[in-house]
Amino acid sequence: MIPYQGHILGFLKFLGLSSAALIMFSSWVWADIYWFTDEQGTIHFSNVPQDGRYRFKLKERTTKPSQTLFEYRKRKYSKLIQKVAQNKGLDPELIQAVVEVESGYNPDAVSPKGAVGLMQLMPETGKKMGVKDPFEPLQNVEGGTLYLQQLLKKYGGRLQLALAAYNAGEKAVDRYKGIPPFPETQNYVRKVLKKYRKTF
Repeated sequence: MIPYQGHILGFLKFLGLSSAALIMFSSWVWADIYWFTDEQGTIHFSNVPQDGRYRFKLKERTTKPSQTLFEYRKRKYSKLIQKVAQNKGLDPELIQAVVEVESGYNPDAVSPKGAVGLMQLMPETGKKMGVKDPFEPLQNVEGGTLYLQQLLKKYGGRLQLALAAYNAGEKAVDRYKGIPPFPETQNYVRKVLKKYRKTF
């Protein structure tokens, strides 16, 4: 097999499979995922580890979790999220909404861009927040919550801007002096706010 660093669907594309084949594979493929963080803080992924630093992760399924699994994970991590949010002075329901939109409460989630874990931390962001293992739920939520807290402070408590920066980066929000005109970011802000406001 050919070593590949990234999500398993990306690996299938890397092998040159057609879109139809990818759709077929996506309904059942499971992949053994291995990872490690190098000296620069970059996280590497592979389904064929050829470096002694790789650590095994549980099998990753490419399909969306069932409602039962989603509810199980939500219950499992709700108390953790509540405790971390309260320690940081943020509304637990806000962090719940971010986690739901970011990862669907999947602690092993990895985005095509390399964002990791429950709050989908980018490696460089996690490193700045003091996160050593982004797949460890407590560290991930602490790092993501701390980052969101910093963003809220930077943007004067304006939640929409903080969420936009969490998704697209601070530079993008600063450059456009508001929510960037990126469909992904605009949809992300709307989804988080919609889920958050349902709790009121």
